[in-house]
Amino acid sequence: MKQEIKDKLIEIGYTGKTDLETLLDALPEKTEIINSQLTNKREFYLVYGLRGSKIYVKIKENESLADTAGRMIILLHEKNLIKF
Repeated sequence: MKQEIKDKLIEIGYTGKTDLETLLDALPEKTEIINSQLTNKREFYLVYGLRGSKIYVKIKENESLADTAGRMIILLHEKNLIKF
């Protein structure tokens, strides 16, 4: 996992492990991985559905899924959707 994501997780109060399984368990139940083929390139996203709206975090090229899950946790925390 990238150090900047680890540091931000600590800053927001996340105290769990930073392995993929633990990070995915920390995400709200309404989070899923989707594959979009709207462009010529396959793109994968973590999506959190909330009251008719959705929050997307794109899985960046050469980024681990653990990093993406960490970024999703940070984003949901910034939007006050999860707390630690």
